[in-house]
Amino acid sequence: MSFPGTRRDLVSEHGVLRLPYRLQSTQSIGRKDSDMTIHPKLRLSATTTATGISYSDIREMMIHFAKEREKPLLENTDTQLSISLMDGVMTFHAPDDDLTVTVTVSADQPDMLHMLKNVFLIFTERSAPETAARVRWDDGVESGGLPPNFRFITVQSVTRVGADFLRVQARSNELDSLGDSSIHFRLVLPPKGVDKVKWPHVGENGGSVWPTGDAALHRPVYTIRRIDHGAGLMEFDIFEHDGGRATEWARTAGKGDLVGLVGPAGSGVPDTREILMFADETAIPAAARILESLPDDTTGHIVMVAQNGKDCGYPLTLPPGVSAEWKSGDFRDALADHAIAMHDEKPDHYFWFAGEKAAVQKIRAAYRDKGGDPARSYIAAYWSAE
Repeated sequence: MSFPGTRRDLVSEHGVLRLPYRLQSTQSIGRKDSDMTIHPKLRLSATTTATGISYSDIREMMIHFAKEREKPLLENTDTQLSISLMDGVMTFHAPDDDLTVTVTVSADQPDMLHMLKNVFLIFTERSAPETAARVRWDDGVESGGLPPNFRFITVQSVTRVGADFLRVQARSNELDSLGDSSIHFRLVLPPKGVDKVKWPHVGENGGSVWPTGDAALHRPVYTIRRIDHGAGLMEFDIFEHDGGRATEWARTAGKGDLVGLVGPAGSGVPDTREILMFADETAIPAAARILESLPDDTTGHIVMVAQNGKDCGYPLTLPPGVSAEWKSGDFRDALADHAIAMHDEKPDHYFWFAGEKAAVQKIRAAYRDKGGDPARSYIAAYWSAE
């Protein structure tokens, strides 16, 4: 059984160097407005021309990626594709050459820009590794340094929350980009028994190079439960289970311990006042963060599965119009069907589901078959039983 901390997150598999990005105009360098879709609200951009791969191949892969993750297509033509992703935009343009694609990524923050670069690099490395190795971006970022979405955090305390969770408070002076628009991150833990830790660095193609083998870093995904930008403090909750690397770390972590953080990652607090939520233990902290951040006049319902139900004791702050229902662990296999049935009753509500991979795949298929709006849903796998 593989709980959070063992799954791989496609979006944040790479990284880029922590150096100031050159602020660019809303136009892509060297291109006319008629050639490339411009997104004037996003103040950073980077462009590359990838050779050795066709626009049709990239278009097919990225459309599949967008549909699988319910990400909206802003434009989809025979010559141009634009996808909204992680508070940014990826645009692919087909020049006259059949084996050349112009790629522009746009975002407001350097870390988000970096992660968009890496989405492209991941797909390209899988289908055309030589093309990925040749990629060079035009924003002047040099290789060799830490990724811009990587920072160090220092443990301040570890306390118990309810019966099943450990809350870690950590300090950093680089938390500005973490907020309600993207509430997740990767905790980066060094391997056990290693004196000199190897941290990620930026490769020549703008992607992060992560250590491998015995030097490999453990990178579980967690939710920021609370953050105080002024004090430089953040808190996150770890679902405690035997055999988990992060659990093992949290049980022994003490004040002053240094670990890494990659982020932000994933989605944020949805813009809605009507919501249906479904979560197992691994997703309860994320659901709690969202519920306490929603407007007071929000209405809806949340179903949570924990091994001992409500006795897990995890604290929740709900808008008055949102009701909560706890289920014990034997309901876990029924959660997906229960969620589908409830959504049928209230199809106008924002639909939020997070839990085991197989259940998520079932939910995604059902939601898609019913014509659900990707912009009105969050459906994510937080762990795998495989």
